[in-house]
Amino acid sequence: MKLKLFKGDSTLNAVTLIVAGVVGMLTGSSVAGLSPPAKIGVAILVGLAAGGLLYALLKAWRRHRST
Repeated sequence: MKLKLFKGDSTLNAVTLIVAGVVGMLTGSSVAGLSPPAKIGVAILVGLAAGGLLYALLKAWRRHRST
């Protein structure tokens, strides 16, 4: 049995991953006064939150548009 990591539309997944990475990178690099591990943690959390929100919004928008 072949395991598929990302199910669904590959374009939606790619856009979400790219935006989440960029938002996380920009946030982590702009936080002042934190140690490097803390900056990485902030970047991961913000990137995951931004990616999840964008994925949900795009999924809902595409579902609404197709009906």
